[in-house]
Amino acid sequence: MILLCNGDSWTGGDNPSQEYKFYDSNVWPKVLGKELGWETWNCGRLGASNDRIIRTTINSVEYLESLGKKDLFVVLGLTSLTRFSRVIHKHNRLIFDDVH
Repeated sequence: MILLCNGDSWTGGDNPSQEYKFYDSNVWPKVLGKELGWETWNCGRLGASNDRIIRTTINSVEYLESLGKKDLFVVLGLTSLTRFSRVIHKHNRLIFDDVH
């Protein structure tokens, strides 16, 4: 079983996010995964909007399924409604940017 968690800084922890890695702090996905004995993926990121949380959760599920991992348990920690994403043109490509 894989525990896939996503959210803002309450999920991601107190350090800059690195792709699917935990930090030294005992954020709730790390503690929950350890208690359950499950492989845990933490997609949380500081300042994430609900748009980003939903979008990256869908992408993460698709990625894990492409690896043949189909037994997933997903937990989301949604954030404030005042956070939203916008699309901006940067370095000759369109990217999503979270705004507060």
